[in-house]
Amino acid sequence: MRHRPHRAAMLLAAALVTAAAPATAAAQAPPTTDPGDPLAQTIDADQQIATGPAELSSGHVDIGPRLAGDDWALMVHDDSVIPSVWRSLDDAVIQVTDDALQTVPDDPTYGFLGVDPGTEVHVVPQVQRPGVVWVGWNTQDPEVLARIDRGATLTLLGVQGPGALTMYLQAGNLTEP
Repeated sequence: MRHRPHRAAMLLAAALVTAAAPATAAAQAPPTTDPGDPLAQTIDADQQIATGPAELSSGHVDIGPRLAGDDWALMVHDDSVIPSVWRSLDDAVIQVTDDALQTVPDDPTYGFLGVDPGTEVHVVPQVQRPGVVWVGWNTQDPEVLARIDRGATLTLLGVQGPGALTMYLQAGNLTEP
């Protein structure tokens, strides 16, 4: 029998966004898309908010603040559908499927994972992989960009689902996590 520390879904239960400082009247306008820069992205101010439950198990999704009038909401920006939509955290389940399974290397630098080398674990990658959800965060809502001129801090307060969540960053495949 193969050990799997967690299967099924992870639900982002709660998060908090804190603006570092409110924007002044001289705040920058939202950026425009530059066809010569594939990393330049904007979100349409009129982008729809999808309703009803959604299981997001493949493609790109971001967690980020959205501002409607004076009401702040932390939402899921779902790029896994065309056109992209916003989703309420109460409606969105981010599922990490078995397509995300990777084997823990026999390398002591991965000891922080708390599982034996050779164990299969679910890994949400730093780069997009077919069939695996690619989770990020953004502050690209045009109203957010208009009001926050010094950045924002996103803090994950909890995750609900079977198993444990460990977050780490690895700069490429040749560096220590």
